[in-house]
Amino acid sequence: MVAKDTIRVDILCYRVSLSQRLLQGTEIYQELHEIVDEAVKKLEIGEGCLIGHDVAIGPGCIVEAGVRLSRCIVMQRAWIKKHACISGSIIGWHSTVGQWAHVENMTILGEDVHWRIGHEQMV
Repeated sequence: MVAKDTIRVDILCYRVSLSQRLLQGTEIYQELHEIVDEAVKKLEIGEGCLIGHDVAIGPGCIVEAGVRLSRCIVMQRAWIKKHACISGSIIGWHSTVGQWAHVENMTILGEDVHWRIGHEQMV
């Protein structure tokens, strides 16, 4: 993953929360305020995450701080813990990828799989 091909998600989260604060209490832009409020509720992505191209993140997912995602699918309600790196893989519904885990090379985790491995191990 090249830095220029990634999106700084923490900056996106900051901009959305700033928009929410700016719109709070306004009557003219009430519809826009409701849209921004809904976006804030859906954002559960930690600080310093880098999300590359060709990444799909399902609803209700938790992506903790420092996570790197590239060419992957993270299904509904999956939990990616701090500093995990997922590249070219599919993470199934309600699954968990542990802290510092590397999931690469077309690995597919099924539904409700909890991958709790030691520091810096690869799948």
